Amino acid sequence: MDSQEKTHFSEFFEEADIDGNGYLTFAELASVLKKNGYTGTEVEVKKMFAAMDTSGDNRVSKEEFMIAMMKKPISVHREAELRAIFQAFDEDGDGEVTPAEIKSAFDKMGLSFGDEQIEELMGLMDEDASGSISYEEFIDKAAHLDIF
Repeated sequence: MDSQEKTHFSEFFEEADIDGNGYLTFAELASVLKKNGYTGTEVEVKKMFAAMDTSGDNRVSKEEFMIAMMKKPISVHREAELRAIFQAFDEDGDGEVTPAEIKSAFDKMGLSFGDEQIEELMGLMDEDASGSISYEEFIDKAAHLDIF
């Protein structure tokens, strides 16, 4: 794990540790995962929490959390990053990204793209030609095209 990843995971832990006591409860972990777009079931979150709680005290220390993150395959972390990017683009939260939302997101990043460039990106990612990019299309194309 490089220093950038450690920083990212540390910041995630701090965000999740709502009461600031240095430990995550199940509720804190579930809350921050949902806030960050995790769509897994409660059972999946409970399994994740139990796997991290190696001491068995019903709370996850920062050390336990960091060790668990080091054990996760890179692909798991990559999907989480892509989910966060998708959410940033999906301004209205409807699960679809429109050309206007893409343009708006790029504008906020200080990147100027013309309509032609946005249409080209849509052509690459909008597999069903619906005029918008679903979460599944985004994840599939972003992972395979290494766009983000």
